[in-house]
Amino acid sequence: MRFYPNIYPLEGFQTKVPNLMLLLTLARSWVARGQEAGQFDDAMADFQRAVRLGRLLRQDDATVIDDLVGLAAIRLGVEAIYDRARKESRLDLAVTAAVIAGEAPAQRLLSAARMTSAEVMPYLHRAAGHTSLLVPDDHFAEIRKVALGSPDRRFRVITCASLSLVASFGTGVQQSEAVEVLRTLTSSTDPVIADNARWHLANPMDEKRLDELLAHTD
Repeated sequence: MRFYPNIYPLEGFQTKVPNLMLLLTLARSWVARGQEAGQFDDAMADFQRAVRLGRLLRQDDATVIDDLVGLAAIRLGVEAIYDRARKESRLDLAVTAAVIAGEAPAQRLLSAARMTSAEVMPYLHRAAGHTSLLVPDDHFAEIRKVALGSPDRRFRVITCASLSLVASFGTGVQQSEAVEVLRTLTSSTDPVIADNARWHLANPMDEKRLDELLAHTD
């Protein structure tokens, strides 16, 4: 299952997302049905459906929101597995489910930390119709490092957006370096990364588009 690029292209700030509430509702409905099942195997089959849906969402690895919803679906499924296994004294299975469930908060915190490391909006200054972006050099170096070498594609996609903002509103040196990184990414062997970088280069941010972006995120 691939939403990107099979269904939606990566188009920078305009990238569309699937109906994630529907997918989360599916996971919850499977868990609810499993909790009502009389047979242990029937219950496990439904709980595993929720876990598999979460794994498929995470497998796409294109947007952070997909990944977070995938984690939520996995957590719903494994917590239900834990409860049913404990009630039926399947202790090995209960312990395994508990370990997996315990990873979900850690994964969310890791995602939050990596998103913070790629964030540039706190350094954005706007006055009298003029925008400047004064990113500390060490922070920009971290963004560059993630963009070029992170094993997680979704964070490389996020850093492309940050680089696009720096390319438009950053300091002289950082502007040129941001453009150079985006150009490098257009040659990536990962077509999603390459296409996303091309979109940002072809659609540079300006004051009007920045107004629209900020209005959308408020």
